[in-house]
Amino acid sequence: MLKRTIALAALLISHNAPVAAQEVSLAQCQQWQDKIDKYTELRREGGSSSQMDSWRKKRREYNDKFYKADCRKYGGKIR
Repeated sequence: MLKRTIALAALLISHNAPVAAQEVSLAQCQQWQDKIDKYTELRREGGSSSQMDSWRKKRREYNDKFYKADCRKYGGKIR
């Protein structure tokens, strides 16, 4: 029973591991950067208050993923 509990706990921990603990591809980092750029451009163009808040939150989500996954390691390859 104890072995099964430990195995289950290990599976759950590995399945819910944060993005930073996993190797992220250049393509995934590029997709996140594209989304960051998209929401940045939308905010620059303006919109209603609720749109601006929504875009800011989305941009922040992608930005957090980008930095937690250490996408900066790809340097000039992104853009």
